[in-house]
Amino acid sequence: MPKWILLVATLSFMIGTTASAQILSATGENGQNPPDSEAVQTLIDTLEDQDRRQELIRQLKLMVDQNQKVDSETMLLDELFDIDASSAMFTDNITGQLKTLNISTSSAWNILVLLFVLVIFALIYLINRWLIKLAKRHLRTVNLRLSLAEKRLHLLLTLESYLVLVVTSCIGFYLIAQLVLSSQTMQALPLSSLLEAVFTLFIVLFVFALIWEGSNAVLEAAIGRRNLADNARIQTLLPIIRNILLFTLTILVVLVLLSEFGIDIMPLLAGAGVVGIAIGFGAQTLVKDFLTGFMIIFENLLKIGDIVNVADRTGIVEAISIRKIQLRNLDGTVHTVPFGEITIVDNLTRDFSFYLMDIGIAYREDVDQVMDLLREIGEDMRNDPDFGDDILEDLQIFGVDQFADSAVIIKARIKTRPMEQWRIGREFNRRMKHCFDSHGIEIPFPHQTIYFGEEKGGGAPPAYVQINDKGAGDT
Repeated sequence: MPKWILLVATLSFMIGTTASAQILSATGENGQNPPDSEAVQTLIDTLEDQDRRQELIRQLKLMVDQNQKVDSETMLLDELFDIDASSAMFTDNITGQLKTLNISTSSAWNILVLLFVLVIFALIYLINRWLIKLAKRHLRTVNLRLSLAEKRLHLLLTLESYLVLVVTSCIGFYLIAQLVLSSQTMQALPLSSLLEAVFTLFIVLFVFALIWEGSNAVLEAAIGRRNLADNARIQTLLPIIRNILLFTLTILVVLVLLSEFGIDIMPLLAGAGVVGIAIGFGAQTLVKDFLTGFMIIFENLLKIGDIVNVADRTGIVEAISIRKIQLRNLDGTVHTVPFGEITIVDNLTRDFSFYLMDIGIAYREDVDQVMDLLREIGEDMRNDPDFGDDILEDLQIFGVDQFADSAVIIKARIKTRPMEQWRIGREFNRRMKHCFDSHGIEIPFPHQTIYFGEEKGGGAPPAYVQINDKGAGDT
C-alpha cells in the first residue's frame, strides 16, 4: 500500500474520532445538555440579592449593546464587500445545524482548527516526498558522475522521510488527545519523552547511515577516479573492508541506543570481554585463521582471479574472507581452504608467467639447427596478432640441459601475461611438432639399443640364430 493512502486513511480516522468525541461531549446521552446544578444555584442567589440583580441587568444591557454594535459592523462589511444574502443564509444554516446537534461554537472551532492542522501535516508530508524524489533524481546524476553506486546516499533520504512521517503522526495524535481528553490526562501523556526517544533513534540511525554511505562513497569515488574498478586487489579488499565497517558500526549503534534508552552497557561490555576471552581460548584455530588471513591479505600474497597452489590444492581464487579462501579447480571442483591450513602460497599468475619447456631430440640431430628452428617458431608467434600481445619477450633458450636415456634435452621458456602461459605453450608445442616433422627432426620416445659386444680387432661378432630340435630359436 502506498504511504500517501495510509496517511490519508489515518487523517480521516483522526478527524472522525475527534468530531464524534466533540458531539458526544456536547450532547450527552439523550441529545440534551446536562444540567449544571452549581450554575443554577448561583443564578438563584443572584436574583434574590437586589444589588447583584441590578448588576446582572446592567451587564445584560451592556451585552445587548455590544451585540447591536457587532451586527451593525457586520452589515457595514457586507455592504462594503458585497456579501450576498446566500452567504448569510449559508452561515445561518451552519449555525442552525450546530445548534441542532447541540455543538458549541468553540467545539466546532476546535474541530476546524484540527482539520486545518492535519491538512497542513499532510501537505508537509507530500511536499517532503516530492522533494525526496527530486533529490534522488539529482543524486542519480551525481552518483554517475562520481562513479558511485546508483542508489548511494538514498538511505539518508529514506530515513528523513520516515522521520517526517513519525513526527507528524505523533503531533497529530497529540492534538486529537488534547481536544478529546481532559487536562489531567494530557499531563500524564509522555509526549515529550516519546518525541525525544524518536529523535534520538533517528539521529543515531542517521549518523550510522551517514558514516556508512559516506565511507562507501569515498571508496567508490577513489576507485572510479583511478579506474581501479576491475583491479583484482580492489575486488579482494573492498568486500572485507565493508564487512568490517558494517560489523563495527552495528555494534556501536546497538551500544549507543541501549545507553540512550537508560540501559547500563558496562555489564554488557564486561560480559562481552569475558566471553571473548573464553572464545579465544576455546577457538584457537578460528583465531589462527583470522590472523593468518589478515597477514596474507595485508601482504598481498594472493587476490581474486589468481591461480594459486595452497595446502596441496590448486585452482583459481573465487572468493576470500577473513577466515578462508575458495578455489575452483580445472574440472570445476571447489576447494575451501581455511587460512590456518596455509603455510606456503604458490601464486602461478603474479605479475607475469613463464611457460617452461624441456624439448627432447634424438642424439643424431644437430642441436644448433634445432635451436634456430625454435627461435623462428617463437618469432612467428610474436608476429601473430592472436598470440603476440600475450607474449612479453622473445623465446629464451638456455641450451642443452641434460643427456637423457634416449634424448638430448634442450631447456627453453616463454614469458607471457598472467594466466596465458598454458595457451601460449600449447600453441608453441603444436607449431614445434609441425616444424620438426617438416625438417625430419626426430622427437624420440623411450627405446633400448641392444649391444652385442665387439672383437679384439674392432669388429662386431655376427648375430645368428640356431634352430634347436624343438623348433625354438637361440641367439
